[in-house]
Amino acid sequence: MELALKQDSTLAIAHVYQGVSNFFLGKNSANSLANAHKYARNASEGEQWMIEGWIQFFSGNRDSAAYAFEQVIRLHPDEDYASHILGDVYRMQHRYKDAFAIMKPLAIKAKPYTYALNHIAYTYKDVGQMDSAFVYMQRFIDANPGNANAYHSMAEMHVAAGNVPLAMLNFQKAFLADPNFAAALLDLGNLLAQNGETVLAQKAYDKAKEKGLPLYGDGFFEDVEKSITKLKASK
Repeated sequence: MELALKQDSTLAIAHVYQGVSNFFLGKNSANSLANAHKYARNASEGEQWMIEGWIQFFSGNRDSAAYAFEQVIRLHPDEDYASHILGDVYRMQHRYKDAFAIMKPLAIKAKPYTYALNHIAYTYKDVGQMDSAFVYMQRFIDANPGNANAYHSMAEMHVAAGNVPLAMLNFQKAFLADPNFAAALLDLGNLLAQNGETVLAQKAYDKAKEKGLPLYGDGFFEDVEKSITKLKASK
């Protein structure tokens, strides 16, 4: 994305993808989204709908985001990326039947779109079908060996199922894959705090702040401080 923007700073779709990347790093995505909106008139119709979908998503307008991503798929029926994002938006809207309908075909293709496996697993978690959630999350891990986010996601599955030891194990795997994965350190701290391991929880939070620099933005550090405040109040 950075290379694309160096070559053409008016490339709207690159700005929106940079904003998406910033969001998942906990960084401020507002400037990137503003530039995407600014230059959208130069984009194709499908790209304009993709940009609109992400702008609405980050604004918290799930219905408008879903509509925009639906238009991308109307124009580009084989667009796997938009399909799996739309499926996850449906999940957030609690439209689970629609989420499964659009994402499951991506998982059974000759060459599966592997990121859909992650979102399918979370959809199963949300509806309380943990056995299926674990199956799809394991498929996601198998397709992305050594991926810290995959192990982090599996840890979250085990947290939801109440499997604390297995959650801890998968957090450890996430850290081995990426020692700087600060988001997992924050979640580990929260899990330790819930289980009364206050000293270790504080160490996890401190390490999350340390590793979060300089990649993560203010929102991430605010979440860490909230967890620390809650931890201190529990002592």
